[in-house]
Amino acid sequence: MFNYEYMGLPGSPPGNNGNNSSSTVEIKCQAGNRKQTRVSKVKVLLTANPVVVQARPTEAPGNMMCPFCKTKVMTITEYKLGMLTWLIAGGLFIFGIWPCCLIPFFVGACKDVQHSCPQCNNVLHVYRRM
Repeated sequence: MFNYEYMGLPGSPPGNNGNNSSSTVEIKCQAGNRKQTRVSKVKVLLTANPVVVQARPTEAPGNMMCPFCKTKVMTITEYKLGMLTWLIAGGLFIFGIWPCCLIPFFVGACKDVQHSCPQCNNVLHVYRRM
């Protein structure tokens, strides 16, 4: 059994400048119960993977990369009842305009918007108005 110990500077990993870089680090290796240790210099190459941030769609369908089927799609939108719909309906009912309290259930501007992938039908994003 081998025990390895990193002998670089404490608190600073090799090549921590954020770019593709290579550094030489020292590693101390001790085999089993033997008192013999060996210090080796190893070249380490660090690479950074790019992170792509997608803009979240609001009311209109938008182009997105589907994380489920890995294709770029134009989302399908569907209106769902949300918190704003219930608050407007409750407010109209409480303030005595109860004949109009059903209107928010039929107006798309009062509902949340659910974006789905047209190929795999998974939900990609829900735009919540409240």
